[in-house]
Order: sequence, then structure tokens, then C-alpha cells
Amino acid sequence: MPLRPSTDVSTLEVHWPSGIVQQFAPASLPTTPDGERLVVERTGILALPQLPLEVDEGTTLQLGLGNSSSGAPSFPRHVQVLWTILDPLGEVLVRSGLVANITVTIPGVYDLTLHLQEGSASASNATVTVVVRDRSAPTVLLGPTRTVAPGTSVSLSAVRVSDNDPQFSTNGTYLWQVSGPGGPRDLQGRTPEVTLTTPGRYTVSLSARDPSGNVGTANQTIIVSDPAVFGLQPWQWYLIAALALGAVIVMAVRHEGKVKRPAPKGRRRRSRARPRTSSQRRADDSQE
Repeated sequence: MPLRPSTDVSTLEVHWPSGIVQQFAPASLPTTPDGERLVVERTGILALPQLPLEVDEGTTLQLGLGNSSSGAPSFPRHVQVLWTILDPLGEVLVRSGLVANITVTIPGVYDLTLHLQEGSASASNATVTVVVRDRSAPTVLLGPTRTVAPGTSVSLSAVRVSDNDPQFSTNGTYLWQVSGPGGPRDLQGRTPEVTLTTPGRYTVSLSARDPSGNVGTANQTIIVSDPAVFGLQPWQWYLIAALALGAVIVMAVRHEGKVKRPAPKGRRRRSRARPRTSSQRRADDSQE
């Protein structure tokens, strides 16, 4: 309907034949070539929600009417409000009421649709897309220490790696590094293989990156040892031999200490001459 309101009117109130009363700011109304302002009766309800376009995971969204409106004077007291939320996993959640909320925990795209129903003939729907940013790093588990023989082809596995992003299973990346004798080696993929030929201790590091760039890491130790003899590794035999040799030495020392040694030879004592008898003295004198 074209109107020519006075230039000093700040608010234009229109009473439509339907009984709906609306207010307009003349300066904001479209203008015809003749300089007239155009106003259109809004007989129905209009859903116009307001939500942020991007939020972090874990954010609680307040679901309200936003800028929704209606020509009915009773709005929004008698309006039926329903929200349907399609999450990144394809599941549909439902909220109702003039005030509702939802906590978004899964990274990805959410489609939130506001359904308004006013009476039996007036309804309006509007959808807002909200992107939930991923802030969590993948959880990485590699398992306990492993022992293998030289020349074994070792299978590395990231099956125990998980992430809250549904796209991680297809768009996640895995970077492995095996460091030890022979220098570091880099591998990629979810289940790579590496052959370890030199005996020693190796450290396996895995860095898992999700589509948002968050990185989770973990380490595992692999020991490469010669084949066991009677169930024992070579280093265990070396240890046993060293202990046995030490025991033999100790026993020999103890045995030597118990052997009796002959007493050292000292100077012979001179035997004292026995005193001569009187008969011996007379015999000696007669010889002289």
C-alpha cells in the first residue's frame, strides 16, 4: 500500500482491515518513483533465528526466537516453538519451547531449524548452519614393550587411535618414526611395516593429526635380540657366565685360605753339652 507520511513522523502505525496493527519507521520503508513509501501487511509469522556461525566444541547454544516476528498482537505468547538439530553424525535432536539450549560436543556442521506455528494457518521455518570447531587432540595408544628377533618384519598399528571428529577416520594422518641402531626412519599410514635387523633397543613414535590440525602422540619400545637358547637370550647367558666365574674365584680364594702352611724355618738351637762325669774327666786326664 503506497503512503505519503509527513516527514516529521518518526513512527507510522497502520491498522489493517484484518485487525492487525503494525508500526513502521517511514525512513526505512522502500520508496516508489513517485516518492511514496510502500508498506506490506504481514499477516503471517516469520521465523528468523539468530545464532553464531562458528563456536568451539563444548559450547552451549541458547535457542531462542531471535528476530522472529508476527503480525498477531499476541506474539509470541501463543506460538508453538520447535527446534530440530541435525548433528555431524546424521542424528536428529529435538528441542521445544520459547527458551531451549543444546551443548555441541561433536566437531563439524550442525543444521538447526526453527519451526514456528501460530494457529492452524500461519507457520514459518528457518535453518541456521553452525560450524563447531575441533579443539581436542586424538587419543593415541601403542601398547607395551615388544621383543622380536633380528630380521623380523614388525607391523605397526594405529587401531587404538581415536578422535572425536567424525572425519578423522577418513581424513586423519599418521606419521611414524622408528629411532635406534641405524638411525631414525620415517613411515606413514595407519598400519605400516618396518624390518629391524640390528640387535638393540628401538623407540617407535606415532603422531596422529586430525583434520583440524590437533596432534596426539605416543611412544613404544621394541627390543631386537638374538634367538633364545633354552629360553634365555644371549645377554642372559653372559650374565650367568659372569656370575659363575665370580663364584669360582670366591671359592678358590676361600679354599686357599683354609690350607695349612708349614711353619717357617728358624735357626737351630745349639744343644747344650751335658756335664761330664768324674770318671770321664779322669779318663781324659790319663790320655793327656
